[in-house]
Amino acid sequence: MFSIPIQIAIVNSIIGNAVLAGIFLYLWRVDKRESALGYWAAASAASACRISFRLIRLEGYPAAIYGEALCGAISVVLLWMGTRVFVGKPFEAPWKVGLVAAAGMGGVAGLGAIGAIPIVIPYLIAGVVCFLVGLALLRRGREHPGVGYSIIGFFFALYGGYLFVFSNLASAPQDPRAYIFGPIINLAMGMVLLVVTQRKQQFAADKLSDALLREAEGRRAAEDVGLQSEQRYRAIVDTTRSLIGLLTPDGTLIDINRTALERVDVRRQDAIGKPFWETPWWTHDAEQQQRLKQAIRRVAAGGHDRFESTHPSADGSTGYFNFFLTPIRDAAGQVIYLVPEAHDISARRRVEQTLHVAEQRFRAISEGSMLGVFATDPQGKTNFFSRRANEITGISESAAIGGRWAEHVHAGDRSQHKTQWRNAIAERKPFVSERRYVRRDGSISWARVHVAPIIEGESLLGFVGTVEDINARKQSELALRESEERFSSFFALSPEPFVVAAYPGGEFIQVNDAWERTFGFSRNEAVGRTGIDLDLWESPEDRRKLYEAIVRRGEARSGETRLRRKNGDFIVVQMSARVVTVGQNKYILWGAHDVTERRQMEQALRESEGRVSQVFYLLPDLVTISSLEEGRFVDMNHQFEAMMGFTREEAIGKATADLGIWVHAEQRQQFIEDVKRDGMVRSREIAVRRKDGREMICETSGSIFDWQGQSLLLMVTRDVTAQKVLERARVAAEAGLRESEEKFSKAFYSSPDYMTISRLSDGIILDCNEAFEGFTGYGRAEAMNRTTLDLGIWLHPAERARFADILRQQGWLRDFECTLQGRDGRRMIALVTASTIDMNGEQCVIAVARDVSRQRRMEQELRAGEEMFSTIFHQLPVAIAVSTRQEGRYIDVNTAWLEQFGYSRDDVVGKTGRELNFWVDLDDRAKLAEHLDHESAFFRREIAFRARDGRLILTECSGRLFGIGGEEVIIWSAPDITERKRIEQALREGEEMFSAIFHRSPVALGVTAVPDGRYIDVNETWERQFCYTREQMIGRTSLDIGLWLDPDERTRLFSDLDKDSQVQNREVHFLCGDGREVLCELSGQVFELNGRNVLLWGAHDVTEHRRAQREIEELNLRLEARVLERTAKLKKANAEIETAMESLKLAQHELVRAEKLAALGSLVAGVAHELNTPIGNSVTVASTLHDKTEVFGQAVASGKLKRSTLDHYLEDTRTGSDLLLRNLMQASDLIVSFKQVAVDQASAQRRRFGLRQVVEEVAATLAPMLKKTPFKLELELADNVVMDSFPGSIGQVITNLVTNALAHAFEDRECGVMHIKTWRRGLHGVEMVFTDDGVGIPEADMKRVFDPFFTTKLGRGGSGLGLHIVYSLVTRVLGGRIQVTSQPGLGTRFQISLPMKAPDRAERET
Repeated sequence: MFSIPIQIAIVNSIIGNAVLAGIFLYLWRVDKRESALGYWAAASAASACRISFRLIRLEGYPAAIYGEALCGAISVVLLWMGTRVFVGKPFEAPWKVGLVAAAGMGGVAGLGAIGAIPIVIPYLIAGVVCFLVGLALLRRGREHPGVGYSIIGFFFALYGGYLFVFSNLASAPQDPRAYIFGPIINLAMGMVLLVVTQRKQQFAADKLSDALLREAEGRRAAEDVGLQSEQRYRAIVDTTRSLIGLLTPDGTLIDINRTALERVDVRRQDAIGKPFWETPWWTHDAEQQQRLKQAIRRVAAGGHDRFESTHPSADGSTGYFNFFLTPIRDAAGQVIYLVPEAHDISARRRVEQTLHVAEQRFRAISEGSMLGVFATDPQGKTNFFSRRANEITGISESAAIGGRWAEHVHAGDRSQHKTQWRNAIAERKPFVSERRYVRRDGSISWARVHVAPIIEGESLLGFVGTVEDINARKQSELALRESEERFSSFFALSPEPFVVAAYPGGEFIQVNDAWERTFGFSRNEAVGRTGIDLDLWESPEDRRKLYEAIVRRGEARSGETRLRRKNGDFIVVQMSARVVTVGQNKYILWGAHDVTERRQMEQALRESEGRVSQVFYLLPDLVTISSLEEGRFVDMNHQFEAMMGFTREEAIGKATADLGIWVHAEQRQQFIEDVKRDGMVRSREIAVRRKDGREMICETSGSIFDWQGQSLLLMVTRDVTAQKVLERARVAAEAGLRESEEKFSKAFYSSPDYMTISRLSDGIILDCNEAFEGFTGYGRAEAMNRTTLDLGIWLHPAERARFADILRQQGWLRDFECTLQGRDGRRMIALVTASTIDMNGEQCVIAVARDVSRQRRMEQELRAGEEMFSTIFHQLPVAIAVSTRQEGRYIDVNTAWLEQFGYSRDDVVGKTGRELNFWVDLDDRAKLAEHLDHESAFFRREIAFRARDGRLILTECSGRLFGIGGEEVIIWSAPDITERKRIEQALREGEEMFSAIFHRSPVALGVTAVPDGRYIDVNETWERQFCYTREQMIGRTSLDIGLWLDPDERTRLFSDLDKDSQVQNREVHFLCGDGREVLCELSGQVFELNGRNVLLWGAHDVTEHRRAQREIEELNLRLEARVLERTAKLKKANAEIETAMESLKLAQHELVRAEKLAALGSLVAGVAHELNTPIGNSVTVASTLHDKTEVFGQAVASGKLKRSTLDHYLEDTRTGSDLLLRNLMQASDLIVSFKQVAVDQASAQRRRFGLRQVVEEVAATLAPMLKKTPFKLELELADNVVMDSFPGSIGQVITNLVTNALAHAFEDRECGVMHIKTWRRGLHGVEMVFTDDGVGIPEADMKRVFDPFFTTKLGRGGSGLGLHIVYSLVTRVLGGRIQVTSQPGLGTRFQISLPMKAPDRAERET
């Protein structure tokens, strides 16, 4: 037990702490803002609890020590937290901090309680905390002298010192001294706190009194300058280019500046007094009205708000603004007004949108065209490398930008790569090349690189380029990727019925399983018979029309056709057919899609709809049926058009979002959620928008029903707009107008624009705002009573003089552009708006300057971006177009597109593909549109288009959907793959031909891999000869099956193949599958197939031949004597054979020579015929002169020469010489013409020549050929047409046109005329027209006349190359154009346009 003095001491201590806690609590209730008092009240209460637990422990309950430790820890933590709050360092999460600190301090106290650490340690910590609290209060006392904080701080520090110094005494539970000092200090602090609180309240009252006196004085001063301030700030607000107003806290407009009124052309009295959201600046957008209401509520509660808004103008355009809403408070801190400000950012937004569009277009090209894109600086260093370029080449972006591009170019192409880049940089010219790139894994990738310079003025800004993946084209040139097996698998497994029929008879060759199931006929019943034989067609006329379309176009599609099954039932199908060519044979591939069930369901639906439609359409309210999720209209009654303005055709199939019917999309979302939850919604008020844009308020009810597994929404809607408008008008009429004393002071000083007020007479600045100070660097005091010229703000004083002149003449000006500078030399481009006002009887100027430097920089960047885009877009070698999503109307096309399809840009831009007759098959367009309904891009779609000249061009289209300028557009590329497909077709035919030759060859052929010798394929002859099946051989070697009789022979064979890659006529021994030994002559060649070496070899069985040779040798030995007897006869026979062989060799030589001269054969024959006459005449004249000379010589020798004989001889000689000279000159002219034509046609020599001379020379060489026919060639040639070109090519063109006309134009004609006419075209061109009056060219053949191997006389001497050669020479060699027109029965006309100077070889290749 303990003594009475101890009890009294402990109770006194508990009472002292409790009293202190009560004082803290009382003071906290008096001043709620001082939350530290609450913490300290709790700390004192926890200290009282601590001492109570000690009293319990002394009563004989030792476990109470833990309660004592916990309460002591809590007391210290709360004391520390209160002190932090008191000095202005509050906690974000006080409960979390308190629990963590209490846990830490409680742990220390607990360790002391159990004896783990000395019990004095918690008291030492408590002493430190109390001492720190005292120091904090002492600092507060110095800040607020006279209040009493310093006295309280002294007592706290004193108590902390006591705990720290006398910790042993304070921790002794049975020492009465431990309970005396604490209560004394606590009571002293409580008394002082009461005094401090009273002093604090007295100070607050004195401060309030002073504030009221100052406010009264301020109001009196404000009243003195009120009128002047009102006029000044009205001028400021009306002059600024921003939209500024004044609102009451409930949003009513009580004033607005002149700029805002002028923007919407409305009078001030028409806007004042209305809710701000119902004024003309906001009524155009319901969402913005809601946003404004939210902002007004937020700012009226004391906050601030800012958002981006749009506002209409009087001319119908819409501008973009930064909108600010700021509160104005009274002296008590209550919001009394709201200041709305809107700063015009339309120009910046337009620039940003244009830049964004340019960026989207650039990205669309790089992504939608399937091309890689890169850009470099003027030195060729890469600074941009797209992801697609990395995919194509295998070069990473870091490697390309780091200058390691050339390292990835194939060693064989690297020199060309570097040379082309050097030339491009030096000459500023574009280049194109195809290169190989080595990927990281060692594989090779082919790419076509197109590089073009970006030039602005005289400056080279850099290069842009594209990378096109041409691996597919390269692979298609080497191997066939499609096989007949895949077609067979597709054909057999297709769920749709397919038939392969003969062309043009239509006999079924093969049918698939789906066809058998659909029509009920077995394959054996169908093959060899036609659809007519099987009685499939209900209407034979349908079949006839389909076959006519197939023969005419090579393909056909039908509508819905009824066909008969084997059991007599009819089905409805959609038929399609296409003519396909395999090798030299043509077939018809038929497909049929059964739509019988769908038609039956549609009929049932029509019957059901008929029963409902009568009730549906008679309802007086608007009734609609739409899909639940998307809101896509399925049906509506007659009220829809009257109420919403849309026709039924415009709405069916469209979603409500597409038509913009719901004003607030969230209303529909909430409506759908409610109707899903409750099954029905009744009389819900919604806002809808008509087609003309007018908004209505409606009451609508709706419910859900299921139809064919789809959830549909039935809605009944009634227009209640009129009654709602009346209700709003009544509410608006009840609102009163409020006035404001303080209006626009904030506008001037807080405006982001630079604003000044100056005298008009001398330009002295009277006032300026903070934005002016921030830019110029001159404080308000420095700028006052000085001019802008004094401050050096105008960079060009002449601009200020022009500004002042305009202002004096007009009294105002708007958006005057000039350059200003600050004190530090920083410059800006500004738009200045100013007007004159009368202030205190003096003319002043209010000027507002807006910084547009960033806007001008962005405009410059825009021009550079547009230049880069235009360069990239139009330099791309792939055809690229930009068209609208909905109509497909062309917005732009690049140069490659125009060249590929033969159009000019004016022909295309603004038109659709339908208007241009561009789509060969409109189903392709429909499928593409359907695909874009679900996906945003499409890749590598093979689509055929029709060029302007009617040619069909097969393309591989890729594109992507983008939103540009608020409209969906498609940016797509269409590289021409017609030639690639032709190569693939040729490869297929070549593969089929090789397969036919290989498998039908009479020689045993095999294909084995090198060097392992595993068999890849063998033909049927091989199987028969060696008695092994193909299946036994594939994948195995000849050693595996024991084919070689002597394996060493095989080793020697492969050794020789390593050296020479081929063997010829090597005799080897094989062991057949049936045990026979055969001797074969083996020949083979190693070549590359699909990237690996293979050996194609043939083995001719010479076993019997060698046996016969041996028998012959034995017979020769037995008949040697008889041979000797017949040696003479044999020698004679050999001599005859040798003579025959010589004759054969000579004939062979002559045949080869004749083949080589075949091209000039007809010309030589004609020239020889022409030369016969003059040379024959010359021989006749020469022989006659010879005879006359002999007679004359005899007369001279005999001495009987007479004068008359001499005269006759001289006359005969003169006449003969003339005849001889004329005939020889004629022959010489013919030979010269022949030589010139022969040289021109046998070489590609370029020279200057007269066109008339060349044409006449060619006509002369053709004359002998024409003389044998009843047809004529007429010439109408222009003089003085001198060309720098290839006369041989021109002669070849004329010769081919004449021979083509003779072969085709005059068939079954007895006469005809061909006509050649030439004339100059301008300064640099010439026109040549070749016409005939023959039978003409059928319309169906007009599109193919220039195609290679196209002829109407196949097998009758026509090669199909004549006109193709003409086209190639004219377009590729001579650099011209050729066009053909024809009318059946009236003849054909070829018009050739040629340049006077043919392009050189480099120009022709590019």
